[in-house]
Amino acid sequence: MNTQPIKGKYFVLEPSDPASVGNNSLFIDLTNVNKLSYKNDSGIVFPLEAGGGMNIFVKQMEAMEAMPLYVAVSKRSDGKIWLTDPDDPDRQTLVGYLIQASAAPGDKVNVLLIGANLPGALTGLGFLPGDEIFVSTSGGYTKDVSGFTTGSYIRVGIADCPGGDATPDATDLIVWPSIVVIGS
Repeated sequence: MNTQPIKGKYFVLEPSDPASVGNNSLFIDLTNVNKLSYKNDSGIVFPLEAGGGMNIFVKQMEAMEAMPLYVAVSKRSDGKIWLTDPDDPDRQTLVGYLIQASAAPGDKVNVLLIGANLPGALTGLGFLPGDEIFVSTSGGYTKDVSGFTTGSYIRVGIADCPGGDATPDATDLIVWPSIVVIGS
């Protein structure tokens, strides 16, 4: 392929949906608060940060409720976050800590994650945000450990929707590995 450099004082990129952008493209992602993003040759979208790379430990998420700064937050199956509560099973899927307070439901806030975010790692696998993800017997990913024959499981992390808007489609994996032992 013969390529030529493009020169100019500036370029105007209009926000686009990643689904309408070809692979190996640089674009403004309208589904991720208009961040400059790159879609690789496998179709995985990576937001680009000011440092030239992706910040894998901070992610923008949509709040379900008003929350103060530096509190632990958990992921809901609709993709929104809320205060973690160890007494409430629906609020136990810890994903990180607020580093930007939420004034009202629907606010977009930055969360310091409990582990690295791997964008696109769960694309097309049918997980919901907040699902605990385990290594399957075939080496893939699963949330169903009912067919396992031992009392221990390898949890690799938490399923999450792409950054920004809350959706029920989990494509990202927040890595938080641990061995879960059932029984004694």
